[in-house]
Formats: sequence, C-alpha cells, structure tokens
Amino acid sequence: NRLFGSMLKINLSDIRNVTKRRFMLQHVGCEVEYNGLSYPGIQSLFLSFPRQYERDRFYSTLMSQPTLSLADLDRERMTLCWQNGMLSNYEYLLYLNSEADRTFNDLTQYPVFPW
Repeated sequence: NRLFGSMLKINLSDIRNVTKRRFMLQHVGCEVEYNGLSYPGIQSLFLSFPRQYERDRFYSTLMSQPTLSLADLDRERMTLCWQNGMLSNYEYLLYLNSEADRTFNDLTQYPVFPW
C-alpha cells in the first residue's frame, strides 16, 4: 500500500542479511542489509514493528522466500577471515557488534569500538 507517496523496492536477490533487532529496548526491530542501487556497497534498512509477533511474522515470511540468498556470516568463518587479514579490524568489530545486537540504526544499541 502506498500511503505516504514514496516507496523503496528491494529485490529479494539483493538482500544479503536479515537480523531481528531490538528497538527502544523492545524486541520489535528488524534490519535488512541489501546491495544498494543508488550507492555502491551494502545498504541497510531498519524496520520497527508495533509488536514482536508482527516482527517475527515478517522475519519468518521473508526467510521462507526461495529466491532469498543470504551471505554466509558464520562466526568461525568471520574470525578466520579476520585472523588471516581478509577483514580489517573495523569490519570485524562491526561484525562482532552486529552479533551483540548493536547497530548504527538504533541509538540505544549503538556499536562499541575500543580505543
């Protein structure tokens, strides 16, 4: 439904990662990372739902799509990539923050970086 005039269309084949998130310390957020069309590289979309079951239903429906091809972000693999110099310290810290449910898209769960 186009209620507000503008719309963002993301092809399922462009989605790289989908993560359940907290928003305002409630389990109602969902972050979708995708290959951007306007800007090169990965873009992210943070969605906030009125209730947790609505977020969970959206997540389940999206994850059940056969054309969805998510990036393999296995913890052991990411650590090995970092240890072998395939990931920068910054990229690895971003990954660890994401695993800890931290994101730039929610100020109450902003990523932590050591000095």
